[in-house]
Amino acid sequence: MNKIILSNIEEHSEVLKKLKFLEVAIEDIAQLMISALRNNKTIYWCGNGGSASDAQHLAGELIGRFKGDRKPLKSLSLNADSSVMTCIVNDYGYEHIFARQIEALGDEGDILV
Repeated sequence: MNKIILSNIEEHSEVLKKLKFLEVAIEDIAQLMISALRNNKTIYWCGNGGSASDAQHLAGELIGRFKGDRKPLKSLSLNADSSVMTCIVNDYGYEHIFARQIEALGDEGDILV
């Protein structure tokens, strides 16, 4: 068991080291999101499996408070509405599950993650 734990810690450490190389890209994306939100645009999130839970969590944090009281930010997880998702899959196929929603809801300047 200890080998598994140490192996996972080492793997996470390696990922963190690699993230340092993405610092500029992460900051650019953050600035893009900040600009969109300041312009009353929406950040849409989508994911499959565990990433679907991440998408819902991130959308919730922007609408909720995350850190300190502030105005709620426009954010929506596209995988949160099972009725819409199953309708799209049934009518058009799984490959359209998020694109169809963006086509209906999205505006120029919105962001899809």
